[in-house]
Amino acid sequence: MEIMDYINEIIENHEENRDELNLHQLCEDVRNKFNTKCAHEYVGGYESTGYDIDCYAIAFIDENGDIGIASYNKESY
Repeated sequence: MEIMDYINEIIENHEENRDELNLHQLCEDVRNKFNTKCAHEYVGGYESTGYDIDCYAIAFIDENGDIGIASYNKESY
C-alpha cells in the first residue's frame, strides 16, 4: 500500500467524526509503518457564525524519495 493511499484511507474512515482523527498519531503510524518521515501542520482556516474550517497539510517522503502532501480539512457547523 502506498503512503498516500494509507493516509487517505485513514481520513475516509474518520469522515463521519473528524474530531476523533488524531493527526499526530496518524503521522507517527506512517513513520513506523513505512519507515519514512511524516509531519502535519495547520495551514489556515476560516471562522464565521455557524461554520468553521481548519485546514492541515500532511507531508511525507514517499516510496520514490519525493515529497508527498495530503490535505485534511476539519469542518464544524
